[in-house]
Amino acid sequence: MSKSYAFCRKCGEWNKPLIKGALWDTAKGKVRNYICRPCNTAVASKCYKKDPTATRRAIKKSTRKYPQKQRARVAVNHAIKKGVLLKPPACAWCSGRGRIEGHHIDYHKPLEVIWLCTACHTVADRV
Repeated sequence: MSKSYAFCRKCGEWNKPLIKGALWDTAKGKVRNYICRPCNTAVASKCYKKDPTATRRAIKKSTRKYPQKQRARVAVNHAIKKGVLLKPPACAWCSGRGRIEGHHIDYHKPLEVIWLCTACHTVADRV
């Protein structure tokens, strides 16, 4: 799988890698309403500085809504720290060497993950 790139609607730059949560226009086969990682970080930082409790509330709400997901994330992070799981240097799908994330197919099996780059993980979550 090749890396996907898009046009950022905030900074106007082209060829910035996709971040998780980019919206795909399936009819046209491209991304719509995209914000690159640096712009997204700046927006999130601004929102956090404006109201840090709102960010914490959103995280707690997500944790309460999807407890199995949170348990799986914690289990993987703990296993990585203990050396039980090793994070590979490259994506399992495209062999990209960017940021590698663990993708759970079944949250009831928290240590069974597929290691994907951010772009491939976004695609995997949409399938």
